[in-house]
Amino acid sequence: MDHCALQQHHTSWNFIGHDPKQFRHYGPMAQDFFAAFGNDGIGTIGTPTTINSGDMAGILMIAVQALERRTAEQRQEIDSLKTENADLKTRLERLELRIGRFAVSMKAE
Repeated sequence: MDHCALQQHHTSWNFIGHDPKQFRHYGPMAQDFFAAFGNDGIGTIGTPTTINSGDMAGILMIAVQALERRTAEQRQEIDSLKTENADLKTRLERLELRIGRFAVSMKAE
């Protein structure tokens, strides 16, 4: 299910017999949703003609959890990079100081 949500096409639509000017809906098509999430390897989930709100809520919860995991991983990586960057800045400052002292000592000779 890694990128199934990204592959979903969202569009506006209406039920047959409903006036499209009054009763439009926006979201995934049931057929696309079913194709992406309708089989979990154990059995069939939902139908290709409707999207059950419980199934949608479950998919959304899984997506939220995946985003939270990714955010935590990225936060950890950012913290690590900040630490590494601070260390590199300190090393650079020390090297610049040494180079400056060396340049001064070379002029003195």
